[in-house]
Amino acid sequence: MNTIKDSSMKLLNILSYLVACYFLLMGCSDVVIWDPDEDELKAYSRIYIPQAENSVVRLTMDDEMTETYETRYNVFLGGPKEAREDIPVQFLVEKEMVNIYNEENGGTYKLLPSSVYQLSPESVIIPKGKRSSESVSLKIIPDLELEEGTYLLPLSAHSEKASINEDLNTVYIIVDVPAIIDYSENLVLSLGSDWGRLLRNGPQGSLYLHDNEKNLWVYKPNSKGVFKESPVKFPGDPWDISGWFYTINDDVVMVINDDDFQGMFRFVVDAETYFLSPTPTVNPDDPWPDNFGFFNGDGWGNINILPQGDFIFFENMDDGDLYRAPMDAFLDMWGGTWHKHGWVEDPNNIIATDFNQYQQVVSMEEGYLAAVKDDGTLWAIAVEADGEIGSAVEIGSGWDQFHTLIGSGKSILALDHNGDLYRYEINLEEYYELEVL
Repeated sequence: MNTIKDSSMKLLNILSYLVACYFLLMGCSDVVIWDPDEDELKAYSRIYIPQAENSVVRLTMDDEMTETYETRYNVFLGGPKEAREDIPVQFLVEKEMVNIYNEENGGTYKLLPSSVYQLSPESVIIPKGKRSSESVSLKIIPDLELEEGTYLLPLSAHSEKASINEDLNTVYIIVDVPAIIDYSENLVLSLGSDWGRLLRNGPQGSLYLHDNEKNLWVYKPNSKGVFKESPVKFPGDPWDISGWFYTINDDVVMVINDDDFQGMFRFVVDAETYFLSPTPTVNPDDPWPDNFGFFNGDGWGNINILPQGDFIFFENMDDGDLYRAPMDAFLDMWGGTWHKHGWVEDPNNIIATDFNQYQQVVSMEEGYLAAVKDDGTLWAIAVEADGEIGSAVEIGSGWDQFHTLIGSGKSILALDHNGDLYRYEINLEEYYELEVL
Protein backbone atom coordinates (compact mmCIF):
# COMPACT_ATOMS: atom_id res chain seq x y z
CA MET A 1 0.00 0.00 0.00
CA ASN A 2 2.71 2.46 0.92
CA THR A 3 4.69 1.75 -2.30
CA ILE A 4 1.64 2.37 -4.53
CA LYS A 5 0.80 5.56 -2.63
CA ASP A 6 4.36 6.89 -2.98
CA SER A 7 4.42 6.13 -6.73
CA SER A 8 1.10 7.94 -7.22
CA MET A 9 2.36 11.02 -5.42
CA LYS A 10 5.49 11.14 -7.57
CA LEU A 11 3.40 10.87 -10.76
CA LEU A 12 1.10 13.65 -9.59
CA ASN A 13 4.04 15.93 -8.84
CA ILE A 14 5.55 15.32 -12.29
CA LEU A 15 2.23 16.07 -14.04
CA SER A 16 1.81 19.28 -12.02
CA TYR A 17 5.31 20.40 -12.98
CA LEU A 18 4.66 19.73 -16.69
CA VAL A 19 1.36 21.64 -16.62
CA ALA A 20 3.04 24.61 -14.94
CA CYS A 21 5.79 24.60 -17.58
CA TYR A 22 3.20 24.52 -20.36
CA PHE A 23 1.35 27.58 -19.13
CA LEU A 24 4.61 29.38 -18.50
CA LEU A 25 5.79 28.74 -22.03
CA MET A 26 2.45 29.78 -23.47
CA GLY A 27 2.60 33.03 -21.52
CA CYS A 28 6.15 33.74 -22.72
CA SER A 29 5.20 33.24 -26.32
CA ASP A 30 3.15 36.46 -26.34
CA VAL A 31 5.81 39.24 -26.50
CA VAL A 32 4.29 42.69 -25.98
CA ILE A 33 5.98 45.49 -27.94
CA TRP A 34 4.97 49.07 -27.05
CA ASP A 35 4.50 51.20 -30.11
CA PRO A 36 3.61 54.67 -28.76
CA ASP A 37 1.37 56.98 -30.77
CA GLU A 38 2.07 60.67 -31.30
CA ASP A 39 0.38 61.81 -28.09
CA GLU A 40 2.40 59.32 -26.04
CA LEU A 41 5.60 60.36 -27.73
CA LYS A 42 4.95 63.99 -26.81
CA ALA A 43 4.17 63.01 -23.22
CA TYR A 44 7.40 61.06 -22.69
CA SER A 45 9.84 62.66 -25.10
CA ARG A 46 10.86 65.61 -22.93
CA ILE A 47 14.27 67.15 -22.59
CA TYR A 48 15.99 67.55 -19.24
CA ILE A 49 19.35 68.31 -17.62
CA PRO A 50 20.67 65.08 -16.04
CA GLN A 51 22.74 67.01 -13.47
CA ALA A 52 19.56 68.70 -12.20
CA GLU A 53 18.83 65.60 -10.12
CA ASN A 54 21.37 67.00 -7.63
CA SER A 55 20.35 70.51 -8.41
CA VAL A 56 22.22 72.72 -5.90
CA VAL A 57 25.95 73.52 -5.86
CA ARG A 58 27.27 75.90 -3.18
CA LEU A 59 30.47 77.93 -3.47
CA THR A 60 32.14 80.49 -1.21
CA MET A 61 33.92 83.35 -2.93
CA ASP A 62 36.73 84.75 -0.81
CA ASP A 63 40.40 85.34 -1.40
CA GLU A 64 41.01 81.61 -0.91
CA MET A 65 38.95 81.00 -4.08
CA THR A 66 41.72 82.03 -6.43
CA GLU A 67 40.94 79.69 -9.32
CA THR A 68 37.92 79.72 -11.61
CA TYR A 69 35.29 77.12 -10.74
CA GLU A 70 34.22 75.18 -13.85
CA THR A 71 31.56 72.55 -14.42
CA ARG A 72 29.79 71.12 -17.45
CA TYR A 73 26.16 70.41 -18.34
CA ASN A 74 24.29 68.80 -21.21
CA VAL A 75 20.67 68.02 -22.08
CA PHE A 76 19.07 64.64 -22.70
CA LEU A 77 15.92 63.54 -24.53
CA GLY A 78 13.73 61.21 -22.49
CA GLY A 79 11.21 58.70 -23.77
CA PRO A 80 11.46 55.57 -25.96
CA LYS A 81 12.68 57.16 -29.20
CA GLU A 82 15.76 58.99 -30.38
CA ALA A 83 15.34 62.49 -31.77
CA ARG A 84 13.51 62.41 -35.11
CA GLU A 85 15.07 65.74 -36.06
CA ASP A 86 17.69 68.14 -34.72
CA ILE A 87 16.47 69.71 -31.46
CA PRO A 88 18.07 73.11 -30.68
CA VAL A 89 18.28 73.79 -26.95
CA GLN A 90 19.22 77.08 -25.31
CA PHE A 91 20.60 77.51 -21.78
CA LEU A 92 19.16 80.57 -20.04
CA VAL A 93 19.64 82.37 -16.73
CA GLU A 94 16.34 83.90 -15.64
CA LYS A 95 15.64 86.39 -12.86
CA GLU A 96 12.20 84.83 -12.28
CA MET A 97 13.80 81.56 -11.20
CA VAL A 98 15.59 83.41 -8.39
CA ASN A 99 12.27 84.74 -7.12
CA ILE A 100 10.70 81.29 -7.29
CA TYR A 101 13.64 79.72 -5.45
CA ASN A 102 13.47 82.37 -2.72
CA GLU A 103 9.72 81.79 -2.24
CA GLU A 104 10.06 78.01 -2.09
CA ASN A 105 13.10 78.01 0.21
CA GLY A 106 12.60 81.12 2.31
CA GLY A 107 15.78 82.70 0.95
CA THR A 108 16.88 86.22 0.05
CA TYR A 109 19.25 85.32 -2.76
CA LYS A 110 20.28 87.86 -5.37
CA LEU A 111 20.91 87.07 -9.03
CA LEU A 112 24.61 86.46 -9.66
CA PRO A 113 25.91 89.27 -11.94
CA SER A 114 26.72 88.22 -15.50
CA SER A 115 30.27 89.56 -15.08
CA VAL A 116 31.03 86.73 -12.64
CA TYR A 117 30.13 83.78 -14.87
CA GLN A 118 30.70 82.56 -18.42
CA LEU A 119 28.54 80.08 -20.31
CA SER A 120 29.97 78.57 -23.49
CA PRO A 121 28.26 77.75 -25.75
CA GLU A 122 24.85 79.09 -24.76
CA SER A 123 23.03 76.89 -27.31
CA VAL A 124 23.44 73.21 -28.16
CA ILE A 125 21.70 70.64 -30.38
CA ILE A 126 20.42 67.14 -29.72
CA PRO A 127 21.19 65.69 -33.18
CA LYS A 128 18.70 63.63 -35.17
CA GLY A 129 18.99 59.97 -34.15
CA LYS A 130 20.65 60.87 -30.82
CA ARG A 131 19.45 61.41 -27.27
CA SER A 132 21.99 63.82 -25.80
CA SER A 133 23.64 67.11 -26.68
CA GLU A 134 27.25 68.18 -26.43
CA SER A 135 28.32 69.77 -23.13
CA VAL A 136 28.31 73.42 -22.24
CA SER A 137 30.91 74.91 -19.89
CA LEU A 138 29.89 77.08 -16.94
CA LYS A 139 32.66 79.07 -15.26
CA ILE A 140 32.35 81.04 -12.00
CA ILE A 141 35.11 83.65 -11.89
CA PRO A 142 36.34 84.97 -8.51
CA ASP A 143 35.59 88.67 -8.04
CA LEU A 144 36.70 90.09 -4.71
CA GLU A 145 34.98 93.37 -5.57
CA LEU A 146 31.58 91.68 -5.48
CA GLU A 147 29.39 93.08 -2.69
CA GLU A 148 28.88 90.93 0.40
CA GLY A 149 25.83 88.68 0.15
CA THR A 150 24.47 85.37 -1.15
CA TYR A 151 23.89 85.04 -4.88
CA LEU A 152 22.00 82.53 -7.01
CA LEU A 153 22.63 81.47 -10.60
CA PRO A 154 19.69 79.40 -11.93
CA LEU A 155 20.54 77.69 -15.21
CA SER A 156 17.63 76.23 -17.24
CA ALA A 157 17.16 74.57 -20.64
CA HIS A 158 14.61 75.80 -23.20
CA SER A 159 13.57 74.53 -26.63
CA GLU A 160 10.85 75.31 -29.16
CA LYS A 161 11.19 71.84 -30.72
CA ALA A 162 10.55 69.64 -27.67
CA SER A 163 8.70 69.59 -24.38
CA ILE A 164 10.57 70.28 -21.12
CA ASN A 165 10.69 68.07 -18.03
CA GLU A 166 10.17 70.88 -15.52
CA ASP A 167 11.22 68.67 -12.57
CA LEU A 168 14.71 68.17 -14.02
CA ASN A 169 15.28 71.37 -15.90
CA THR A 170 17.15 73.76 -13.60
CA VAL A 171 20.45 73.65 -11.73
CA TYR A 172 21.21 76.21 -9.04
CA ILE A 173 24.65 77.60 -8.25
CA ILE A 174 24.69 79.38 -4.87
CA VAL A 175 27.65 81.72 -4.34
CA ASP A 176 28.36 83.05 -0.84
CA VAL A 177 30.37 86.26 -0.71
CA PRO A 178 31.42 86.92 2.91
CA ALA A 179 32.37 90.28 4.31
CA ILE A 180 35.91 91.07 3.28
CA ILE A 181 38.10 91.56 6.35
CA ASP A 182 41.09 93.81 5.87
CA TYR A 183 44.07 91.79 7.03
CA SER A 184 46.60 94.40 5.92
CA GLU A 185 47.29 95.70 9.45
CA ASN A 186 48.32 92.43 11.13
CA LEU A 187 44.71 91.28 11.71
CA VAL A 188 44.53 87.48 11.38
CA LEU A 189 41.19 86.57 13.00
CA SER A 190 38.03 88.42 13.99
CA LEU A 191 36.05 86.63 16.73
CA GLY A 192 33.70 89.38 17.91
CA SER A 193 33.38 90.77 21.43
CA ASP A 194 31.48 87.70 22.68
CA TRP A 195 34.26 85.39 21.54
CA GLY A 196 34.46 83.09 24.56
CA ARG A 197 36.42 82.25 27.70
CA LEU A 198 39.87 81.10 26.64
CA LEU A 199 42.23 81.28 23.65
CA ARG A 200 45.51 79.34 23.76
CA ASN A 201 48.18 78.20 21.34
CA GLY A 202 47.93 74.74 19.78
CA PRO A 203 50.34 72.69 17.64
CA GLN A 204 51.75 73.98 14.35
CA GLY A 205 50.58 77.54 14.96
CA SER A 206 46.95 76.56 15.58
CA LEU A 207 44.67 77.87 18.32
CA TYR A 208 42.38 76.25 20.87
CA LEU A 209 39.30 78.32 21.70
CA HIS A 210 36.90 77.66 24.59
CA ASP A 211 33.63 79.45 23.87
CA ASN A 212 30.96 80.72 26.26
CA GLU A 213 28.99 77.50 25.81
CA LYS A 214 32.06 75.60 27.07
CA ASN A 215 32.69 74.00 23.69
CA LEU A 216 36.25 73.57 22.47
CA TRP A 217 37.29 74.55 18.93
CA VAL A 218 40.49 74.31 16.90
CA TYR A 219 41.53 77.02 14.44
CA LYS A 220 44.19 76.30 11.82
CA PRO A 221 46.14 79.06 10.04
CA ASN A 222 46.76 79.21 6.31
CA SER A 223 50.22 79.58 4.78
CA LYS A 224 50.17 83.31 5.58
CA GLY A 225 49.35 82.72 9.24
CA VAL A 226 45.78 83.99 8.85
CA PHE A 227 42.88 82.04 10.40
CA LYS A 228 40.37 82.11 7.55
CA GLU A 229 39.36 78.46 7.67
CA SER A 230 36.23 77.69 9.68
CA PRO A 231 37.04 76.24 13.11
CA VAL A 232 36.35 72.58 13.90
CA LYS A 233 34.51 71.62 17.07
CA PHE A 234 36.13 69.10 19.37
CA PRO A 235 34.26 65.82 19.75
CA GLY A 236 33.41 64.29 23.09
CA ASP A 237 33.31 65.36 26.72
CA PRO A 238 34.25 66.65 29.15
CA TRP A 239 35.71 69.96 28.01
CA ASP A 240 33.35 72.16 30.01
CA ILE A 241 35.69 72.47 33.03
CA SER A 242 38.94 72.70 31.04
CA GLY A 243 40.49 76.05 31.90
CA TRP A 244 44.09 76.21 30.65
CA PHE A 245 45.89 74.57 27.72
CA TYR A 246 49.67 74.31 27.34
CA THR A 247 51.10 72.88 24.12
CA ILE A 248 54.57 71.35 24.41
CA ASN A 249 56.69 70.28 21.41
CA ASP A 250 53.57 70.25 19.18
CA ASP A 251 52.64 66.72 20.29
CA VAL A 252 51.66 67.01 23.97
CA VAL A 253 49.03 69.26 25.54
CA MET A 254 48.66 69.70 29.27
CA VAL A 255 45.11 70.66 30.26
CA ILE A 256 44.34 72.14 33.68
CA ASN A 257 40.78 72.05 34.91
CA ASP A 258 39.07 75.20 36.10
CA ASP A 259 37.47 73.69 39.21
CA ASP A 260 38.17 73.32 42.94
CA PHE A 261 40.96 70.80 42.34
CA GLN A 262 42.66 72.41 39.32
CA GLY A 263 44.05 69.06 38.24
CA MET A 264 46.39 68.70 35.28
CA PHE A 265 45.85 66.03 32.61
CA ARG A 266 48.17 65.01 29.80
CA PHE A 267 46.90 64.55 26.23
CA VAL A 268 48.41 63.40 22.93
CA VAL A 269 47.77 65.57 19.87
CA ASP A 270 46.35 64.02 16.70
CA ALA A 271 48.74 65.10 13.92
CA GLU A 272 45.93 65.93 11.46
CA THR A 273 42.95 67.17 13.46
CA TYR A 274 44.81 68.51 16.54
CA PHE A 275 42.15 66.82 18.68
CA LEU A 276 43.30 65.51 22.04
CA SER A 277 43.24 62.02 23.52
CA PRO A 278 44.42 61.01 27.01
CA THR A 279 47.79 59.31 27.53
CA PRO A 280 47.22 56.48 30.03
CA THR A 281 50.14 55.04 32.00
CA VAL A 282 50.45 51.96 34.15
CA ASN A 283 52.48 53.42 37.00
CA PRO A 284 52.07 50.85 39.79
CA ASP A 285 52.43 53.66 42.35
CA ASP A 286 49.27 55.37 41.11
CA PRO A 287 46.36 54.43 43.39
CA TRP A 288 43.98 54.38 40.41
CA PRO A 289 46.18 53.72 37.36
CA ASP A 290 43.27 52.73 35.10
CA ASN A 291 41.46 56.03 35.59
CA PHE A 292 44.21 58.51 36.33
CA GLY A 293 47.13 57.29 34.30
CA PHE A 294 47.21 60.64 32.48
CA PHE A 295 46.69 62.62 35.68
CA ASN A 296 49.53 64.98 36.67
CA GLY A 297 48.40 66.15 40.09
CA ASP A 298 46.15 68.84 41.56
CA GLY A 299 46.74 72.47 42.42
CA TRP A 300 47.98 73.86 39.08
CA GLY A 301 45.56 76.79 38.75
CA ASN A 302 47.99 79.49 39.88
CA ILE A 303 50.88 78.28 37.69
CA ASN A 304 51.70 79.69 34.24
CA ILE A 305 53.67 77.05 32.31
CA LEU A 306 56.42 78.35 29.99
CA PRO A 307 58.19 75.70 27.86
CA GLN A 308 61.69 76.68 26.74
CA GLY A 309 63.88 74.13 24.99
CA ASP A 310 65.25 71.58 27.46
CA PHE A 311 63.57 73.32 30.39
CA ILE A 312 60.14 74.11 31.70
CA PHE A 313 59.46 77.29 33.67
CA PHE A 314 56.65 77.75 36.16
CA GLU A 315 55.47 81.26 36.95
CA ASN A 316 53.67 81.45 40.29
CA MET A 317 51.08 84.07 39.46
CA ASP A 318 50.30 84.70 43.14
CA ASP A 319 53.75 85.82 44.32
CA GLY A 320 55.72 86.28 41.07
CA ASP A 321 58.31 83.56 41.72
CA LEU A 322 59.70 81.80 38.64
CA TYR A 323 60.72 78.14 38.98
CA ARG A 324 62.72 75.97 36.57
CA ALA A 325 62.83 72.22 36.00
CA PRO A 326 64.17 69.90 33.29
CA MET A 327 61.70 69.31 30.47
CA ASP A 328 62.33 65.54 30.53
CA ALA A 329 61.37 65.37 34.19
CA PHE A 330 58.19 67.30 33.55
CA LEU A 331 57.20 65.02 30.66
CA ASP A 332 58.09 61.87 32.61
CA MET A 333 55.20 59.45 32.20
CA TRP A 334 55.80 58.26 35.77
CA GLY A 335 54.89 61.65 37.16
CA GLY A 336 52.81 62.58 40.18
CA THR A 337 49.78 60.87 41.60
CA TRP A 338 47.60 63.17 43.69
CA HIS A 339 49.94 66.14 43.98
CA LYS A 340 52.01 68.03 41.47
CA HIS A 341 55.73 67.41 41.34
CA GLY A 342 57.57 68.55 44.45
CA TRP A 343 60.12 70.51 42.46
CA VAL A 344 57.43 72.83 41.09
CA GLU A 345 57.47 74.81 44.35
CA ASP A 346 60.89 73.79 45.63
CA PRO A 347 62.67 77.00 46.80
CA ASN A 348 65.90 75.59 45.38
CA ASN A 349 64.39 75.86 41.91
CA ILE A 350 63.47 79.56 42.10
CA ILE A 351 65.50 81.51 39.54
CA ALA A 352 63.61 84.84 39.64
CA THR A 353 61.34 86.55 42.17
CA ASP A 354 60.10 89.63 40.38
CA PHE A 355 57.71 88.29 37.72
CA ASN A 356 54.70 89.86 39.44
CA GLN A 357 55.73 93.11 37.71
CA TYR A 358 54.33 91.64 34.47
CA GLN A 359 50.68 91.46 33.43
CA GLN A 360 51.31 88.58 31.05
CA VAL A 361 54.26 86.33 30.22
CA VAL A 362 54.45 84.05 27.15
CA SER A 363 57.14 81.73 25.81
CA MET A 364 58.73 82.35 22.39
CA GLU A 365 60.52 79.70 20.34
CA GLU A 366 63.59 81.87 19.75
CA GLY A 367 64.92 81.42 23.29
CA TYR A 368 63.22 84.15 25.24
CA LEU A 369 60.11 85.05 27.21
CA ALA A 370 57.94 87.99 26.16
CA ALA A 371 56.24 89.95 28.95
CA VAL A 372 54.03 93.03 29.30
CA LYS A 373 54.18 95.39 32.28
CA ASP A 374 51.29 97.39 33.72
CA ASP A 375 52.43 100.46 31.79
CA GLY A 376 51.99 98.57 28.50
CA THR A 377 55.68 98.15 27.71
CA LEU A 378 56.76 94.91 26.04
CA TRP A 379 59.90 93.18 27.30
CA ALA A 380 62.05 90.35 25.96
CA ILE A 381 63.64 88.19 28.68
CA ALA A 382 66.49 86.05 27.42
CA VAL A 383 66.68 82.34 28.32
CA GLU A 384 70.16 80.90 27.99
CA ALA A 385 70.88 77.41 26.69
CA ASP A 386 71.63 76.20 30.23
CA GLY A 387 68.26 77.48 31.48
CA GLU A 388 69.55 80.65 33.11
CA ILE A 389 67.47 83.81 32.88
CA GLY A 390 69.20 86.75 31.21
CA SER A 391 68.45 90.44 31.29
CA ALA A 392 65.13 91.95 30.21
CA VAL A 393 65.11 94.38 27.27
CA GLU A 394 62.25 96.75 26.45
CA ILE A 395 61.08 96.19 22.85
CA GLY A 396 57.68 97.87 22.65
CA SER A 397 54.88 99.98 24.12
CA GLY A 398 51.08 100.14 23.94
CA TRP A 399 50.67 96.41 24.59
CA ASP A 400 48.34 96.77 27.59
CA GLN A 401 45.40 97.20 25.19
CA PHE A 402 45.32 93.44 24.62
CA HIS A 403 43.22 90.98 26.57
CA THR A 404 45.41 87.96 25.79
CA LEU A 405 48.91 87.41 24.42
CA ILE A 406 49.94 84.11 22.81
CA GLY A 407 53.46 83.07 21.88
CA SER A 408 53.33 81.39 18.47
CA GLY A 409 56.73 80.57 16.96
CA LYS A 410 58.46 83.85 16.15
CA SER A 411 55.20 85.79 16.50
CA ILE A 412 53.08 87.22 19.27
CA LEU A 413 49.34 86.84 18.73
CA ALA A 414 47.50 89.63 20.53
CA LEU A 415 43.74 89.54 21.20
CA ASP A 416 42.01 92.84 21.97
CA HIS A 417 38.77 93.40 23.87
CA ASN A 418 36.78 93.51 20.61
CA GLY A 419 37.78 89.95 19.81
CA ASP A 420 40.21 90.90 17.04
CA LEU A 421 43.45 88.90 16.92
CA TYR A 422 46.63 90.48 15.55
CA ARG A 423 49.92 88.86 14.61
CA TYR A 424 53.24 90.60 15.22
CA GLU A 425 56.39 88.86 14.04
CA ILE A 426 59.01 89.88 16.58
CA ASN A 427 62.54 90.94 15.72
CA LEU A 428 64.50 91.67 18.86
CA GLU A 429 66.43 94.40 17.01
CA GLU A 430 63.25 96.45 16.52
CA TYR A 431 60.89 98.39 18.81
CA TYR A 432 57.11 97.82 18.57
CA GLU A 433 55.34 101.01 19.54
CA LEU A 434 51.63 100.32 19.04
CA GLU A 435 48.86 102.85 18.72
CA VAL A 436 45.41 102.08 20.14
CA LEU A 437 43.65 99.89 17.59
